[in-house]
Amino acid sequence: MGSSISLVGIGIFPETISILHYLTSAAFFILLTIAMLIIGITMYFSNSYKKLGIIALFFSIIALVSPLTLSHLNGIAIPEAMACFPAFIWFMFFGLKISVGAQLN
Repeated sequence: MGSSISLVGIGIFPETISILHYLTSAAFFILLTIAMLIIGITMYFSNSYKKLGIIALFFSIIALVSPLTLSHLNGIAIPEAMACFPAFIWFMFFGLKISVGAQLN
């Protein structure tokens, strides 16, 4: 929930208000990575979602490493995309798994 609120803050505070935009942006990426780690660990130790947990852990590692490995690029857009897109893809697959599972019950 914290990452969602931070994502709203990124939209509310444009880059012209640089300090607030930067703070909400940093909070979003940090909280998204922490959430993916917690979700991954929790799902890994559950019996029904072990594979999704491993994928969540893998994607959280990508989110942790991408700003460090891509820092030589001009701008922040590519490291931000490398941190966000894997998480968004994971959430999409998880939503599909839940919706298909709910339709089967």
